[in-house]
Amino acid sequence: MTKKLIAITQRIYKDNNTNEIRDCLDQRWVDFIKKCDFNLLPLSNKIDLVEDYLSDFSISGIILSGGGDIALPYKKVLDIIDHKKIVDKLDYLISRDLIENKLIKYSLEKNIPLLGICRGMQAINAYYGGNLIKVEKHVRTIHRLDKYDKDFKDFYPDKVNSFHDFAITSNCLSSRLKPTAFKDNIVEAFVHKDHNQYGIMWHPERELNSSYYDLMLIKRVFRF
Repeated sequence: MTKKLIAITQRIYKDNNTNEIRDCLDQRWVDFIKKCDFNLLPLSNKIDLVEDYLSDFSISGIILSGGGDIALPYKKVLDIIDHKKIVDKLDYLISRDLIENKLIKYSLEKNIPLLGICRGMQAINAYYGGNLIKVEKHVRTIHRLDKYDKDFKDFYPDKVNSFHDFAITSNCLSSRLKPTAFKDNIVEAFVHKDHNQYGIMWHPERELNSSYYDLMLIKRVFRF
């Protein structure tokens, strides 16, 4: 039986010694997705027409991976059409913003489930007009989730890792999104009110022993 294919975005890294701009994906994603019984399709940030590219594959979901910060607020790039021209003229990091912006829209148009991880969650919130704030003591730590939405209490771990300098509060969250987990006033997870789009602030792939709850959440999101 053919496994479901999940497209996943990558962070961008520039090697100043060689002037190479590289797409990077944590290898732990391969192990984690394998446990979910899916396959991964890593997406380069250099793809001009990601919608056309994805038409060559039968994908069952999209993951906006974590790592790094949003380069520009999405409201500044919503109407950009010529991807290559913009990438050539502006900072190379913006190309990831453009790709992920298009993928959020593609998810809506094709009704393909989408999950944002950490930075990816922030990208979804920004796409729908939400904001971020600077926070402290949320990098390289572990904390409990204080409150859960009753529909997700069986899909979120009690404790999660945390690797972010910026966060979404209740006041920063887009009105299009429903919070489903908190740490104090920080939104740790959400779901779109009308579409199959989700966000979590922790990194399930970074756990040495994958959480049962994380595995179940991935399977729920992508309708295993």
